[in-house]
Amino acid sequence: MFIKFLILFIFVIGVLGQSILFAECLCITKAQQTSKGQDLEFETARCQLESNLSECRNPELGMKSITSLSQSNYPKAQYLMGYWYMIGRVDNKINYAMALSLLTKASDHNVIAAYHDLGWLYETGNGTKLDLNTAEKLYLKAVSGGDIRGKLGLKRVELARLKLQYPHATKKKTGQL
Repeated sequence: MFIKFLILFIFVIGVLGQSILFAECLCITKAQQTSKGQDLEFETARCQLESNLSECRNPELGMKSITSLSQSNYPKAQYLMGYWYMIGRVDNKINYAMALSLLTKASDHNVIAAYHDLGWLYETGNGTKLDLNTAEKLYLKAVSGGDIRGKLGLKRVELARLKLQYPHATKKKTGQL
């Protein structure tokens, strides 16, 4: 009887242990099922960085992977690192020059979101010389690639041109006697 109990106990512990040991991170599992090579490494790193689940989250490893992929000219990682430099996520510091460099590399590989972010850098003159014509071209590429943020960028460029054309225009006060 003791041996049967011991075998049953070992079996139950084995089954429970496997479910605990193999608590899966669903976003990494999905990446493994749908991606290969650098795409798999990138999606795994994104999961490690962005997931709120403790079994997935590993920001240090995720950042190390994204940085390595970016340095090896993987366009999606170059875009993500460029965006992070633009918003100050890397070392909590904004670095527009690095953002410009990485986003340009990503756009050279037709990463659509990079067109919008580059357009913003040229529109604002952050990290580069202000150039509304280049910003407009980049926003048009973003729109043609399906990034609807480009439409807002085009409107901002239009408004910026009006401000340059009429720098002293002021709003008239109405309703005064």
